[in-house]
Amino acid sequence: MGVTDERLTGGQLLVAGLKRWGVDTIFGLPGVQLDWFFDAVALDGGFQVVHTRHEQATSYMADGYARASGKVGVCAVVPGPGVLNAGAGLSTAYANNSPVLCIAGQVFVKDIGQGRGALHEIPDQLGVLRGTVGWAESVTDPGQIPGVVDAAFDRLTGDGRRRPAAIEIGWDTLRQQSDARYPDGGPTLAGAKQPDPSAIEDLVARLAEAERPLIYVGGGALGAGPQIAALAEALQAPVVPTFEGRGALPASHPLAVPNAAGASLLPDADTVLVVGSRFHTSNGPLRTPEGQVLLRIDVDGEELARKDYFDVMVEADAAAGLAAVHEALPRTERADRTGELADLRSAVANGLAERHPELTAYATTLRDVIPTDGILVDEMTQVAYASRNSYPVEEPRTLITAGYQGTLGYGYPTALGAKVGAPDKAVVSINGDGGFLYNAGELATAVHHGLGVVAVVFHDEAYGNVKRIQQQTFDREIASTLTNPDFAALGESFGMRGYRATDPESLRTVLDTAIAADEPAIVDVPIGPQPDIWPTLLWLDPVVKN
Repeated sequence: MGVTDERLTGGQLLVAGLKRWGVDTIFGLPGVQLDWFFDAVALDGGFQVVHTRHEQATSYMADGYARASGKVGVCAVVPGPGVLNAGAGLSTAYANNSPVLCIAGQVFVKDIGQGRGALHEIPDQLGVLRGTVGWAESVTDPGQIPGVVDAAFDRLTGDGRRRPAAIEIGWDTLRQQSDARYPDGGPTLAGAKQPDPSAIEDLVARLAEAERPLIYVGGGALGAGPQIAALAEALQAPVVPTFEGRGALPASHPLAVPNAAGASLLPDADTVLVVGSRFHTSNGPLRTPEGQVLLRIDVDGEELARKDYFDVMVEADAAAGLAAVHEALPRTERADRTGELADLRSAVANGLAERHPELTAYATTLRDVIPTDGILVDEMTQVAYASRNSYPVEEPRTLITAGYQGTLGYGYPTALGAKVGAPDKAVVSINGDGGFLYNAGELATAVHHGLGVVAVVFHDEAYGNVKRIQQQTFDREIASTLTNPDFAALGESFGMRGYRATDPESLRTVLDTAIAADEPAIVDVPIGPQPDIWPTLLWLDPVVKN
């Protein structure tokens, strides 16, 4: 960065801040408003820069990188259309509590908010960013950069709920020089948020009285596997994961059950401990029987304040809160439920296979072939929906979803980012034809940067769910039939390996080959119209009836 007493440009100060917080990878698409930032990145020489073919992919890739690696993902885009294009990935990161920092260019400071028609100008870009990620600040003087960068990383790495942040900075600010510097020494990293002992006492008192407790874990519990296991074993409580919480407790643990099993377990539980989850689905809050005791551990105090139907709530990091509960819980003999839950797991698996045989077979094939520590990135498509129960997850950060945002088209670029974040792991992206073509241009990015992601495209020549709903509800269809390329040939035209599979067994063969090669690849899989799986996913039609 040069001699310590020389003046630095805004771009150099921003780069120094990223290095201060341990960032070594940037996903971006350069443009004139970011010239002085990218020049500072080049001058430093210590960053891996992954450039994409569309701004939407920058934020998706930063999200995938963050979720696979556990580190902050950084994307950089030009103002206006660049920020708007990146918005889908930023909203997905927000939905999944993913630490993504967006560096957004801006017009000259004198032109901000003036409506003069400057290149890429939009009204209230800062408001757009704040409305998408919740925290964003505008830098109009290079001297502000150290304070704003540190404030952003406090949000991204603090002891509360980690969500994206954005820094908006004009191109004149990036090229201006300043004497500003960061504080001496490295940044102070926050520790885990510890629980209030009195709240733990109240929660334990309720939990100790439970005869048939249940533990419900979400994405906020992904780092608390040992603590979940210890408490579940002490209580002999089944552990039901949300779709985002899979992998918090290994699926092979005797007390772990798939999400679909919760539909039969929840009504029979007298006490439910919810950890790191909103306890909410797309169909509304989960319904519980009269008199059921609801307990909650969550790191987000604002989220706790919105859910007043819980009997006891503890604001704490999931691992810290669960450890405190386990330590304070009286040790009593409890009936072993592992046999009962083994039978339930088998019943759910058999029921899903009977209801959705082809989808379940494809999901099972994926699990059989992808290594235990490999990463599956799903999509808004039928095989992915089936995998929410038929793809057991053994380790955290090995299953990446769009969460409640449900962003069609997120999967492939997110998988590319995951591969950058975990280069030694197998990464498989499963897609429908509708979603895959959102970011098909990133096939070029995969080849250019040598990212060995295997993209599996299940195609039915339609927005399948939309088409089925239209036919069933209105007895007609509109704007839901698609025209597709030859996906294998499309991949080959970009210089990657193209494969074809026609059934679960042939997919098993080609997927095994593609993963072993560890090169960019695409697998073309034709699939017919599929039945509606959503009643099962939303617990409206339980697989196992009580």
